[in-house]
Amino acid sequence: MAIKDNLPTPYTTLAEAEVLNADMELWIHKTDDQKNEALGWARVYLDSNYSHSFDSSIAVADVPLDVKLANATLANYHFTQSLFLRQTTDPNPLAEVEVKAGSVTSRKRYIGNTNWVDPFPDITQLIAGTSRLTSRSSDSPVARA
Repeated sequence: MAIKDNLPTPYTTLAEAEVLNADMELWIHKTDDQKNEALGWARVYLDSNYSHSFDSSIAVADVPLDVKLANATLANYHFTQSLFLRQTTDPNPLAEVEVKAGSVTSRKRYIGNTNWVDPFPDITQLIAGTSRLTSRSSDSPVARA
């Protein structure tokens, strides 16, 4: 069984995503199978990085519109970038500190700022009324198979 067969049911249907992504050139040229898989990965991202104020097992028809739009938008992003790579504020967070104590100077290299940066702030803002970015998203991003 392929990994895509294990993906959860998206929060938006393919028909809804077609309307929501109608102006997205890349989306238009993908097959239905590719789109459905992207929608599944987008749902995995949403559930792994946000806590929802609605029951995630509700019928797709009852999912809030902002979450449907987020699911469709992330599915389109899936075709151009990874949804699951951790991003930091500094891609090369190595720092060096020099300390002087009298005539003695020492230098130390260490890992600097490795704070996680929300890779999709537009999605976080879009669903702010129904879903909240969790700390889990910075601690253990989902690994994509």
